[in-house]
Amino acid sequence: MVKAALSQRCYTYTRLTARNRCCRTLDYRTHNSSRISLCFTTAAYKVTGRGEEEDDPGDTIHWVMVGDSHIRNIFDALVSRLASPRLIYHLSSFPEGEWREISQLFATRRKTIHGQTLIVRHLDLPLCLTYHWDPMLTRLPHIIRPTIHRIHPPPALLLTGGVLHWIKNTTKLYNKEGVHEAVSVYRQHMYALAPLLAAAAEHSTVIYKLQDHIAGMEGTDFHTKENLDLYNHAALEALSESRVVLWDSTIPLSDAYLDACTKEPRHDKLRWWACKDRMHVGNIVIQEYVEMLLNHMCTPLLDPHSASPCT
Repeated sequence: MVKAALSQRCYTYTRLTARNRCCRTLDYRTHNSSRISLCFTTAAYKVTGRGEEEDDPGDTIHWVMVGDSHIRNIFDALVSRLASPRLIYHLSSFPEGEWREISQLFATRRKTIHGQTLIVRHLDLPLCLTYHWDPMLTRLPHIIRPTIHRIHPPPALLLTGGVLHWIKNTTKLYNKEGVHEAVSVYRQHMYALAPLLAAAAEHSTVIYKLQDHIAGMEGTDFHTKENLDLYNHAALEALSESRVVLWDSTIPLSDAYLDACTKEPRHDKLRWWACKDRMHVGNIVIQEYVEMLLNHMCTPLLDPHSASPCT
């Protein structure tokens, strides 16, 4: 399923920025946490049917992200926009019931929490954000099934995606049989996931993010644009007939970022530019990704009477 806020065909791209020409978007940078917070409280009122004049909006709105470091980077960028002393987090390595202030997470080197499940909650607002490390989407069925069978409430959002670790783990097959045989293994997995994602999409907004173009490992041709597009096409094949939203509007931004890194390699501590990292894009474009996601999830709630809604 294609949606205006996440569809490549709806954007005009100028260098490292994207302007949507299909729907009216809101700016979530200027207002940052206040507008995002309003999105979650509005969604909570809508779920419970309570009036906005009531102090307690009711149910917590849960967004879940599952995938590799590319999905985690979007999660991190979203959490950083919500930065507040009232924001707390829990890692799967913590004792049960232990929560820490979000400032400690921002101060932690990412390598020390690599591979863990991360849950972020707000003490005053009805929001919960969860990230599951699952680079090959093999844990995803176990995460989805309890919500499909209503053992756990379905999340408002399930964002997932992951290609690069499939490439890494089929290197021998790639070298022996070629890219199409390697892609076929990924395609089989996506077709196996498709019914579960489709079932989840009946009760949640399910988004599958297609793979950005990256510079790739030096000395190999695993990660060419052409190869990555074959993987993206396999995901499209598997999911296009379902209600799963296919997110491809980031890909031209990743191309623009690669071009900029080629012309002027830059790298800073905040990873706004991370041209030395050939497997990821920098925060300068990840922030654009977050804008797209928020416009998809929040703008229809905050601007419901728009003549051109982002739905």
